[in-house]
Amino acid sequence: MFRSDNLDNAIFECPSSRVPSIRPVLRADTPENDPAWQEFPLPDTSKVSRAAETNNRVRNRQRSKSLILCGRNINDLPTRYVVEGIRDHEFPVIGTYVEKDIVPGFMYTVRCIGTDNYLFGGEPKLLQTIGMGYGKRLTFEGTSLNGSNHNYFYSDSSPTGYAFSIVAVRPGDRFIVVDEYRRPVGEASVDTVEHQQEMTPGESDDGSVLKRLQVSFFCTVRYCGQPHGIMSLYADKSVCVTGIAVLEKPKGAKRASAPRIEQVQLPHFDSCVFEFADNRQP
Repeated sequence: MFRSDNLDNAIFECPSSRVPSIRPVLRADTPENDPAWQEFPLPDTSKVSRAAETNNRVRNRQRSKSLILCGRNINDLPTRYVVEGIRDHEFPVIGTYVEKDIVPGFMYTVRCIGTDNYLFGGEPKLLQTIGMGYGKRLTFEGTSLNGSNHNYFYSDSSPTGYAFSIVAVRPGDRFIVVDEYRRPVGEASVDTVEHQQEMTPGESDDGSVLKRLQVSFFCTVRYCGQPHGIMSLYADKSVCVTGIAVLEKPKGAKRASAPRIEQVQLPHFDSCVFEFADNRQP
């Protein structure tokens, strides 16, 4: 792995410069082959409208901007970088600079700025540690069983920098659908994820870290029973839902909790919550 310890791309600032719960539990007597559990996917949009909606989301995700980064703003070295090609949902890493919203214990994908190339094959990885010094080592969770971990790089390894995208929801994730009265009313399985963008992060008085993300994804919803006695005519169809994904990492924990998605709107229900139901590591 190439590592550069020089600061040729850094511009030192002049001192005068200014840059502006209750967790639902499914009944044990409702296995998947029980006829009480019926498939009720929500009505699908037309192919034309779905394609247009997807294309708009892709364009929005790929819209890039320029940033001026000042090390003093994150209590780091007095460096200044100009980053081109960062997207709205991404956080920058370049030279000695690591954006303060990038926090160990959360999942990220990492893109090389200026390209569409992703590290780790584009797979989201759990960020374990952020090192100190000039070139900060960013270490991610490894897969080796012999103790060696090659999932790391340094903040100054690429002259154009890196773009981090936080990940809360992944294809294949399963959720329990809970209504406004905290009653489990069905299940949802994620097919594809369209958008994930972090909102203002927060830290509580006890030192835990709370992150909220705007998310949209296609999923198949299976209701428990027959809502309003109407059988769905749209079996095995995927629909797009939006909501706020909530991730929390307690103080001292090595990883954040599994996601909970709030403010999800579904027909037959005013507002729902998706509670994580998968057994994978969050």
